[in-house]
Amino acid sequence: SRATSRRARFAGLSLLAAAAVLLAPGLAGATVSFDFEGPVFFEPGEIVKDHSLVLVDGTFHLYYITTGLRSFGYATSADLRHWTIHEDVLQAGPDDWDGEQIWAPCVVPYPPDPSCLLMYYTGVNAAFAQRTGLALTDVPLLWSKAPQALFVPFHGDTAWTLWDEDAWSNYRDPGFFNEGGDSYLVHCAQTRGWLGAVALARSNDYFHWEDAGPLYVHDSWHALESPFLMKRGGVYHLFFTEEEVGGVSHMASDSLLGGWDITRRSIIDDGHAPEVLDAGMDRFILSRHTSYSSDAGPVSSIRFDTLAWNGDAPSVEMTDLLGGWTTLRGTAFDHQPVMGNNPLFRGDDAASIGFEGNWWIGTYESMWKLSALLG
Repeated sequence: SRATSRRARFAGLSLLAAAAVLLAPGLAGATVSFDFEGPVFFEPGEIVKDHSLVLVDGTFHLYYITTGLRSFGYATSADLRHWTIHEDVLQAGPDDWDGEQIWAPCVVPYPPDPSCLLMYYTGVNAAFAQRTGLALTDVPLLWSKAPQALFVPFHGDTAWTLWDEDAWSNYRDPGFFNEGGDSYLVHCAQTRGWLGAVALARSNDYFHWEDAGPLYVHDSWHALESPFLMKRGGVYHLFFTEEEVGGVSHMASDSLLGGWDITRRSIIDDGHAPEVLDAGMDRFILSRHTSYSSDAGPVSSIRFDTLAWNGDAPSVEMTDLLGGWTTLRGTAFDHQPVMGNNPLFRGDDAASIGFEGNWWIGTYESMWKLSALLG
């Protein structure tokens, strides 16, 4: 069940611990566990994509697209390593404008009411025309879509955007930015001249939005997906994923409405759909998703790392899981249990061994080999 909790833990038995089991009377079957869980979110059986991460009273709340694209998954964590997965929140429909799928949650606090969270998201109709919707909550698990008396789902002005109710139309992946008394949403859009663009919408109350034109128009048809806008030290920073290019792209400008130059962009990471969480004290957390293949089938995850700065240039500092440990490289043991039920390879029952979580590796080998090693 997706409503169950998951404790992610790397568990293993080191050579020294194995020696202790051999040499200490009465300790047969004892194990020592080391927790090497990285700053990664993974939900077995689900393809997790565009997401939103918020920090409320010391707890991280993660909302994300799941397989099927008709609801948002929800998980919480105190450390971005060990996660509790809750029931899905916010379903597609029943209205036609978001009745086919929902994408790209963007969760922000509502300053006039500290107990309230707002979620901007992409609604998709049967023709795959996209527009921005809003949901609200004061309990992170229980979301309600805003009534149209409060908020009307919207898309970019068709005077400059290529948008049609009855055809695939880009206006997706809202990213929230606040400056002074104005709030902004950036979106992935397309111009009437078939160029990719980042669209800008403006509001002074979080609920009534107006088209503010393109923030940036690309020089090709490539969509600029999952844009995220932030400001640091007087400089504006735009993160996005360019279609056909991939990775996390970054551009900077001294002006919100001009100065964006993709010839000076950098690709700072191999992931997709970047988001930056301001953790205070000039500390920033970059989150993004990635997918890859394994023997067990497709695997996808959302990873969290520090976004560091060299002046106005960002870089990703990957977390060192081993700390000050010595790293050795070479051919590992054939019988090691790695990502999956590899204990069966040596005839053991994984359940009886007691491994938990994902991405674990243990140094437990055949006891006769260890006995020979220890003499």
